[in-house]
Amino acid sequence: MPFPSEEAFRQLFRDLSTAERLRFVAGLWAARGWETTVVNGVIIATSDGERQRLCVVDPGRFRTAVPDDADILVPVQERASLRTATERADLQYVPPAELRELLRYGVDRDIAAALFEETFGQPLDAESHVAPPRSQQLRGAVLELGNRSYDRFGGSHIPVSVLVVVLLVSVAVAGPALISTDEEPTRVVETATPSPGEANEAAGPSGLGTDAQGEPVFPPGMVESGISDRSALIEAHQNAVRNRQRTLHVAAAGPPNATFMSGRLAWNYTMRAEGSFHYRVDANHTFPAAADTATAGPGTVRINLFSNGGVNYRRRVNATQTTYRRYPMADGDDASTFTDEVSGFLGTFLQGELTRVDCVDDTDYRGAHCSIIIRWAPPSFPAAEGYRASATIRPSGLVSSFSVSYTLPDTDNDGKRELVQFSFEYDTLDTTTVSEPEWLPEAKNETSN
Repeated sequence: MPFPSEEAFRQLFRDLSTAERLRFVAGLWAARGWETTVVNGVIIATSDGERQRLCVVDPGRFRTAVPDDADILVPVQERASLRTATERADLQYVPPAELRELLRYGVDRDIAAALFEETFGQPLDAESHVAPPRSQQLRGAVLELGNRSYDRFGGSHIPVSVLVVVLLVSVAVAGPALISTDEEPTRVVETATPSPGEANEAAGPSGLGTDAQGEPVFPPGMVESGISDRSALIEAHQNAVRNRQRTLHVAAAGPPNATFMSGRLAWNYTMRAEGSFHYRVDANHTFPAAADTATAGPGTVRINLFSNGGVNYRRRVNATQTTYRRYPMADGDDASTFTDEVSGFLGTFLQGELTRVDCVDDTDYRGAHCSIIIRWAPPSFPAAEGYRASATIRPSGLVSSFSVSYTLPDTDNDGKRELVQFSFEYDTLDTTTVSEPEWLPEAKNETSN
């Protein structure tokens, strides 16, 4: 049966949040027969009177704080200098490669599979355990949803729940897991001076260059540890895209009661703007078969908009009819409406526990940008599991791409949780042109009166 390679497992473990790493390690020890308790960010494991204290640390610093009487140090990534310092402090050193071996050979296979899938969001026996580049995931989602749906109106809030696998495994193997908030004394373990290569890797996100004082520079509302001011970032995004030529792709799929689904199974649209009053929208949205045919029509409905200054035209196509509408610009929305809509998406989804920030200052096909990954849904999504959001943010604050996925409780009685996917992406900034749609002559004719 396939099993993740050492490199794949290291990457997956590193991409977890601090809380997720603690839960995984605690679950692994629980599956081996220990009763685990998390106290002040430290795992306390007990079995037959024996007690172990496990500290999961990210050695991306020159000084690493660990509890005063720790027994086992679990680094997020291997560091020879940290291993040496740990051995000098008479601690056991368990890097990701050894965690992998414990998962593979030290616990029941079914429990290992459940723990792995709950933590990493993919089957243990998958052919590949390294997620594809985020850009591929986003484009794949857009293509997959391309023939489904759209409409511009909001929905209800839904999403998040805690990973319960650690608690379940603890109950099944070693009794209930307990959570404590007791404070524990700490000491500092001095690590040896790393090599230049290690020092560069340990430095963490360095920002998009430095300012006159030598401090790292980040997009508005961001710092080295993540998003410091979400409102400032969203405002910067609005300013960066408003009144620019641009193409925006948005796609979503999920159960009808999910956020922004508004009774639909899926929706998507592409908006091309050459100016605030010169834009075109091509959209699709799919309703359940039982939808009210008087208002939605069964299956997929296409909505097309075109504006070129003084007049807006709208076409609506369903399985039985095509209708047109013509209305003055004063009564319609200009292209800034879509900027506001995206800001609403960001305000809803771009929150939660941040797990990773990577910034690229040199020029590649994207140019300078910061990439962020968020796991662990915000409190406003109490029913979601497997929450993962990622974004690419340009120096101006423009969020050039964003995607989020999570699952909700079963709504169609198939015994499976419902997958929700949402994404958007900007392209052809400052170069987008808008042509008249082929249906425009018929729209003008049908609405001439």
